[in-house]
Amino acid sequence: MFIPEEGELEGVVEEIKTAFSDKFGLNDFTVSSSFGAEKSMSNESTSLNIGGHSFNVSLVNWDYVNNAISTFRPYIRGFISFMLVLYSINQFMGLIGQPGLSIGIGGLIGSSRGNEDKEGK
Repeated sequence: MFIPEEGELEGVVEEIKTAFSDKFGLNDFTVSSSFGAEKSMSNESTSLNIGGHSFNVSLVNWDYVNNAISTFRPYIRGFISFMLVLYSINQFMGLIGQPGLSIGIGGLIGSSRGNEDKEGK
């Protein structure tokens, strides 16, 4: 049975931290500030001077992206939900020893061939 001396594990952890920071140049190991932080998307614009004329230019207009997200999100959720239901059905069918469901012509031909092979034996 291995029982380390008091403070030995902390020393090993500090050695690993030191070696890691020396190798990669990182001194802060906390990543909690990166997770759960949301940043709102706003339009980026600047003024551009060309030939003495000043133009206000919008570099990134997020309105189109926000509209596309709100438009396509329900369709994407529905497709993913459908695929999860199909996956669950296929897992259950495999559990009871039946061929799974499939989508597409190749899957239907493969399923029908599998049934013919079973009947032929």
